[in-house]
Amino acid sequence: KGGMAATRKALLDFHTTYYSADIMKLAVVGRESLDELQEWAVKLFSDVRTTGQPKYFTYPVEAWDKTRLGTRLEVVSVREMRRLSLAWPLPYGWEKQEALLASKPARYLAHLLGHEGKGSLHSYLNQQGWIESLSAGSSVKTADMDMFK
Repeated sequence: KGGMAATRKALLDFHTTYYSADIMKLAVVGRESLDELQEWAVKLFSDVRTTGQPKYFTYPVEAWDKTRLGTRLEVVSVREMRRLSLAWPLPYGWEKQEALLASKPARYLAHLLGHEGKGSLHSYLNQQGWIESLSAGSSVKTADMDMFK
């Protein structure tokens, strides 16, 4: 709605609000000495302003509302292949709850599903000829949710 002008304005508004040094990270890699790299980083990035925005961006809508949960999507491939992808949202920080800190359930589940050794789910499904690969784990993290695939 509003075309390119509205899209540009929305992008510039986002930049004005969230392009802020206090919520950014910078990694500098090079063959130069640490002192020289630091000098360049300070020279090139010290003018990035700080807006005082919260460290984490909270989206104004749910990433996965009730109408999108349980969605099944079938796609006809142009080449011979089959793929099953399962994903479900988890509230961000749910694993940081005190009761879950020691057990790390998402890592446990990722290992259980993604392990490729003898006796594993991967090994069994592969022996049946049902899969060629399998992966599991947290795939997308935002300030207010986490996606497990």
